[in-house]
Amino acid sequence: MEICDLWGSDNGFVFDWAIQFADSLYPAELSFTPTFGLECDSTYWTTLEQNSHIVLDGAWNCADVGVTMTTAGQHTYTAHATNNFGCEYTQDVEVEFVAFSPAIDANPDVYCGGQAVELNAFVSDPEAGDFTVVWGPEEFLSDTLGETVYASGMVNPEYFNVHVVQEFDAFGGLLCEADADILVGTCEITIPNVISPYGTSGANDMFRIPGIETYENVELVILNRWGNVVYESDDFGASSFWDAEADGATSGVYYYKLTIPVEDGPLVVTSIAGNGVEYYPEEGKPVVLEGTVQIVD
Repeated sequence: MEICDLWGSDNGFVFDWAIQFADSLYPAELSFTPTFGLECDSTYWTTLEQNSHIVLDGAWNCADVGVTMTTAGQHTYTAHATNNFGCEYTQDVEVEFVAFSPAIDANPDVYCGGQAVELNAFVSDPEAGDFTVVWGPEEFLSDTLGETVYASGMVNPEYFNVHVVQEFDAFGGLLCEADADILVGTCEITIPNVISPYGTSGANDMFRIPGIETYENVELVILNRWGNVVYESDDFGASSFWDAEADGATSGVYYYKLTIPVEDGPLVVTSIAGNGVEYYPEEGKPVVLEGTVQIVD
């Protein structure tokens, strides 16, 4: 643009001038409002040592994720969100994890029909605040409340559990709750002498030894009449039964050898008729039981 002064008497000074554009040359007003979606493609979380966290629900690459840690301490989590114009925003959140892990101790851990088993509930940080305990199942327990209760009267191994709630004084009365359980074994086992895997479906289909789950590393070997091994296990307490039908065992008499590591006696072996025999292990040696079981159609 060039401005020329054609009036020579004013010494070349321009006193006033203006340019006016037509309205049609101005663009229409536009309003831009960024929006943020909560879908997994535009919102996610990051943190240091992400692989050491336990994800309870949701996912790291979404708006919602629930996590916990096995150790106490403070962690920083960063939320990332991208709007519809491709701009990313972040915000940090500080989270403090407290140590809370209930557990149960049993003394002794095997019930032999005499002395009751003492069960004690405890938490990982008892100094953090008071905690309450509710026990179950109540059938064999002296009480359902309190840190210490007593269990007795069990015939077979039983699981006992506690529901623990602890208040953390340093965090404004934060309440944490969780469950724990423990298996209390019994000294008594019952070895069947007859099973019927090919008859009507029922409890007698498998070769089971009630009470054997009390003991670890129980060895069981079953042989047919010709001395061939048809089944063997080096931890029968964990497997809990022999499926004779699955192994193709036909009707007839089979021989078993049961080797049970027993730390403290007695081991009570009860027959189907209800007669019990006590076995006391020699020092450093397991209890070895041999017998027969018949498979009937």
